[in-house]
Order: sequence, then C-alpha cells, then structure tokens
Amino acid sequence: MSALAYAGDDMTFLHTPVFLNEVKSFIPASLRLAVDCTVGGGGHARAILAAYPTVRLIGLDRDPEAIAAASTALSEFSERVHLVHTPFSAISKIVNQMGWGQPDFILADLGVSSHQLNESRRGFSFQFDGPLDMRMDPRDESAADLLKRIDQNDLADAIFLFGQERHSRRIARYIKASLPTTTTELATIIRNVVPRAKDNIDPATRTFQALRMLVNREQQELQEWLTSIPATLAPHGIVAAISFHSGEDRLVKEAFKNASRDCICPHNIPACICGGKQATLTVLTTKPIIASASEIANNVRARS
Repeated sequence: MSALAYAGDDMTFLHTPVFLNEVKSFIPASLRLAVDCTVGGGGHARAILAAYPTVRLIGLDRDPEAIAAASTALSEFSERVHLVHTPFSAISKIVNQMGWGQPDFILADLGVSSHQLNESRRGFSFQFDGPLDMRMDPRDESAADLLKRIDQNDLADAIFLFGQERHSRRIARYIKASLPTTTTELATIIRNVVPRAKDNIDPATRTFQALRMLVNREQQELQEWLTSIPATLAPHGIVAAISFHSGEDRLVKEAFKNASRDCICPHNIPACICGGKQATLTVLTTKPIIASASEIANNVRARS
C-alpha cells in the first residue's frame, strides 16, 4: 500500500476546500471507492465524484450540520454517496458495514472548520460571544460542562499539551475558580492572567484551541484512525492527511513512518523483538506539502 504524508489546514462547509488540486492529483487512476473521513460541506468529495463518474464515496463527519450540508452539496451524486454521522476513527467499522470493498483513496482534513468557528452558537471562537460549547458532535460533553468536572491539574496539562501554553497552570487555576459558561467570559479570564505576546496573537488563542481539542478528543480520534488505516486501505491505495496543528502533524508523520518500516526495534538491541513486523505503507511525500502563495491569497487559513 502507499500513503501520502500531511499538509495544511482544515475544510470549511461553504468555502473552497484546502489543497483541492493537490488532493485530486494524488488520487489513483484506478479509483473505485473513496472515503472522505471529514466530509464537511462536501468540497473535496464533490471534486472527486465529478472527476470520476463511476466512483463511490463514503463520507464521514462527527458534526451533523456537516452531514446535512454535504447531503445538499452532493445530492446530484446521491446514488454513489453514503454519508454517515460518526467520528472518523470508526472508518474500519463503516467500511465493513457498507460492503463496498476496501477504499482506494482515504482523505482526512483534520481540525475545526471555518463554519464551526464562525457560528457564535457553536462556541468555538473567542471572536464571538456565545455559549462555551465547542462540540463537533452535540452528543458529546460541552466545554462548559467539562470545565465543571475536570481536575485542575488535568486541565492545566491539556492546555499545555494541546495549546503549548506556558501559562497553563495559572490559566487552569483561574478557570476553575470562575467556571465560565460563555466564550467571552473564558477569553476575559485568560486575557487577565496572560500577558499579550510580542507577536500580537490574542492570549486566548492557545487555550481555546486546547480546550476544543480536549472536548472533542481530537488527538485520541486521530491515533485510532491512524491505527486502523493499514488494514482498511486497499492494496496500492493512497491515504492523505491534511493537518494544521503541530501535534497532529507529528502523529501523522510518526504513524506513516512506522508503518513504512519492516522492523521498529531499537538499533542497539541484538535481536528483533517486534515480531518481525512488515511494512504496510510507503510514504510518498517525504517533506510536507504547504499551500501556494495563490491559495493563501484566496484563503488565509491555508497558510497553516
């Protein structure tokens, strides 16, 4: 099997998806079945279905609003599309249930969408006043509820790990003392305890990112997805991941690298202890693909 590495941003429900041309160029000519693991508004999926008239596509998303948007956007291809409201970590289960065979192309566009960020009622962004929600799936626990039950030290650890925030201990202490329920309340708490950096990035940025990743178990979902890919992908198929967070980028790189090696034992041991592991993927892109200047000009979020 073959695998692509990683590249840059997330997908929006309503706007042009990131790396559309690159994604199309990676698709194998013999494509029969594709899985868009984060279908969003259907931008990537639509391009694939339009370019390959006989291809079937399974679209997954944990956000029911994304599934609804994709259903509308892909309505003309309805006979060739199956959309499922589920986290992308469930890809193996869904593929087996469908019975359409193994996919030749798997795509995951990681992170949060512009649609989610721009809707104040979703509570993802400090740029809008709204409930402190942050759930991609409404069946999950909201950020406000999570803050009520989580241990202060665990919260600080998450803010440091997912947000790379060096003031995480202090932020966690003040959050637990106030238990904010709106985005404005949370942002105000952070701004009052974290000095504004020289780069002029809002002090709330890193904590909001970390809390969102914690609420949605994003790195755990990604790890489960990466583990399932080798057995799910068809022989000679291709898997591609688009990431915009350094932690996600690292997980993808390490997983693809390990899957491409026959043996993962340390070099300083006398005998193999990994059970004679065989490579299941081949990394096709040894360096990250980044957005072009023209794409960044059209979509500033592609810069990440």
